[in-house]
Amino acid sequence: MQNTRILIISLLFIAAYTTAIAQPSAVKNVQKAVLSFVTYDSEGKELASGNGVFISTDGEAVATCKPFIGAYKAVVTDHSGKQMEVSRICGANEVHNVIHFKVDAKTPAATLLNTTTPQQGAKVYCVGPESIGKTSNGAIKKTETFMDKYAYYIMKIDEQADLEGCPIINEQGQVLGLLQTSNSTADAYATDVRYAQSLMPQALSATNTALLQIHIPMQLPSDQQNAQIIMMMLSSSKGGKYEAAANDFMKAFPDAVDGYSISATIAAANKDFNKADNIMQQALKRTSDKALANYEYSKLVYNISLALQENSYAPWTFDKAMELIKNAERLSPASIYKNHEANILFSQKKYIEAYSTFQSLLENKDINKAEIYYSSARCKQALQAPKEEILALLDSAISHVDTLSVTSSAPYFLMRGQYYDEMQKYKEAVIDYTRYLIIMQYKVNDNFYYLRFLAANKCRMYPQALSDITSCIAINPKEPLYPAEKAQLELKLGKFKEAEASANYCIQINPEGYTGYTLLALIQAKSGNKTEAHKTMQKAKELGEPNADTYTEKYLK
Repeated sequence: MQNTRILIISLLFIAAYTTAIAQPSAVKNVQKAVLSFVTYDSEGKELASGNGVFISTDGEAVATCKPFIGAYKAVVTDHSGKQMEVSRICGANEVHNVIHFKVDAKTPAATLLNTTTPQQGAKVYCVGPESIGKTSNGAIKKTETFMDKYAYYIMKIDEQADLEGCPIINEQGQVLGLLQTSNSTADAYATDVRYAQSLMPQALSATNTALLQIHIPMQLPSDQQNAQIIMMMLSSSKGGKYEAAANDFMKAFPDAVDGYSISATIAAANKDFNKADNIMQQALKRTSDKALANYEYSKLVYNISLALQENSYAPWTFDKAMELIKNAERLSPASIYKNHEANILFSQKKYIEAYSTFQSLLENKDINKAEIYYSSARCKQALQAPKEEILALLDSAISHVDTLSVTSSAPYFLMRGQYYDEMQKYKEAVIDYTRYLIIMQYKVNDNFYYLRFLAANKCRMYPQALSDITSCIAINPKEPLYPAEKAQLELKLGKFKEAEASANYCIQINPEGYTGYTLLALIQAKSGNKTEAHKTMQKAKELGEPNADTYTEKYLK
């Protein structure tokens, strides 16, 4: 019996030894480049884990993409147990389930296959990280080609558990791809590692579906123009991607203003004004276009002063913004700088000077004349000029609207509509309000609909008025003014049943107010139910209706 047990143990040892010697020494070399990683969500909770392989000594690596979807952070562990945070995502493809990223460290690197694609039946090995000490044998079953130059491998791998994302290598130790398992078949798959390596930053990277779902900062393209495009596309991204890109841009292109202005704007938005100011001071020193740097600095100071009041950060005032834009104009006169100067003058309440500066810009061919006329109208409004004079400027603004940028004209129509309203030209006002609504793609609030309701009601466009006040209630159902207005209009139109419902709704949302009861009493009286009308008006009187006795005498007798 003992001899049998010794024989079994001996056979197991021989099998293990045979497996070990069947795997080439190259496996051990590759294993030093195999990594594992853990990804985390926005709250720092573990999201997923996986494996990959370093492909350069400068910290570049490839792995499976799926664990990175939704991640705000990823931590890599190398063969020695050293942990490193993923610093930048170079590229990703969700369809092929591969990702290319970087860590800020020197790393071992595996050799990639760059010769003939292995034939059917060729031996391969799946190399796991040293932490699990697992390597599995396999063979190529089939190879397909995509994009004319990359291989997609279908393989038989003996043991696949815990090896998802680990490198598949040939007998020379060259990496073919990363293991991808299947729930529906015993086969294993791998996308050509050269394809994963080729996923590099480019202008359209920011629209990549996978990259949009990964919130770890992106690597910027090496050329400035493509990097600028990426910066624009990242402006609404989450997880600090935009800020990281701006910082990277500053380092990569220190003589360009863009990185400084964006980084400073982000710092200012976070109320770190000292940091923002220091960044723009660096821009003045380091960038090649000093005029543009002064302009961007001035814009930031102006915008913050405008949004947060002048004393929010003592060094930043409208006077400081003016000093900077004057510097820009001295260095390189430009209409865009003069326009900004006029805006600052307006904010300083120097309306006559602002108007004169805006008007001087009309001689320039490269200026948006519609905007200049509109700004001039605002100056005249602040100066309380005759309405006809302001209306003429608004007409000029609208006549110069570029059909390709009609969205920017929305404020012109709104302001002109309000002036028509004040001048009692209510139909014209309704038309301009409607134009505004269309340009805004119906993305307006209840205040706008109430504005148009008042104008439509005054010019007896009752269906329009009724529609608008109904929209007010739908958008802001807790405001008692709107059902009160609706009830009055319905009463005027003889829609007593609808008017009564509106008055009751007004009472429902504001039971302590007298307006709803007063309206309900008048509607009941008009409907012939004067007994109930007296009771309702008495309730309105108890709640403070000052005209209760007058209404009773005039309408309820």
